Amino acid sequence: FFFCKTKFLKHMMVSDKSKFFFSVPSDRSLVHPVSDFPPLSIFESEVEHAALIIPAKRTAELRKDLKDIILNRPKTKFIYQVEDMDIKNPSLHRKLVLNGESDVLKHSSVVELLKSDSVITSTHTLRKSYSDWTVEQVLRRLLPFQEIPSSFETVGHIAHINLRDELLPFQMIIGKVIYDKNQTRIKTVVNKTGQIETKYRTFGMKVIGGLSEGDWSSVRVREEG
Repeated sequence: FFFCKTKFLKHMMVSDKSKFFFSVPSDRSLVHPVSDFPPLSIFESEVEHAALIIPAKRTAELRKDLKDIILNRPKTKFIYQVEDMDIKNPSLHRKLVLNGESDVLKHSSVVELLKSDSVITSTHTLRKSYSDWTVEQVLRRLLPFQEIPSSFETVGHIAHINLRDELLPFQMIIGKVIYDKNQTRIKTVVNKTGQIETKYRTFGMKVIGGLSEGDWSSVRVREEG
């Protein structure tokens, strides 16, 4: 393996008028260090959703009937225990969170359900933090590009990606996000820095996330067949 010396940007590049945290640097030979990663508070949010209080025994049934309008978001629950003490026998009810559409309560299935005394409307506040965001969601919040590198290949505990030139100024940021979101199975994230040229199919790489000291590059691979 070989490694490249990196020139780091000294300051964060933030555009207040943009929905992205970073902007495209004028000098693409410079790299944002991990210390430029924004405060995690920018990933925190609270959104109020419409919800239905339903009989617990009908949860499976209504989950199927309302599948088109139930909240569908990665890593986010949509069924909760009822804690409203104004509800009689709250332990016998569940709160079913609906999607964020403003007119969701006007959906024909909901209108029909509300004709029954056993189903009533409610609200639920969803709190989201950095841990709830996927790799793609985080990078789309940070980087001013349409194509976002959210997938990677693995060899043992090493994740390796092949970043396009335009993404190289953000390689340490990308590596951190991939590592943060895959720590249970990934210990090191590397970016390929050269072509496969030898009969042993080795290539140059640079550590952009996770462990970079000790014997990090030694992996055990089991082949079958």
